[in-house]
Amino acid sequence: MTTSDEIHRQIVDRLSAAQAAGGIGSFAIDIANDLVVATPEFSRLYGLDHINIRPATDLR
Repeated sequence: MTTSDEIHRQIVDRLSAAQAAGGIGSFAIDIANDLVVATPEFSRLYGLDHINIRPATDLR
């Protein structure tokens, strides 16, 4: 039986593969804490060292 954690991991892996293949990335902004959560592909596209969570000021 597949657990919800395993299904979540599969979805994340597929999304990561699709973003890498398509040359795109994604990010989310945590306004309350002034943080950006970014994918490795997003960081690569913007010439940033990959850090999953970074201060939003890094992107200004």
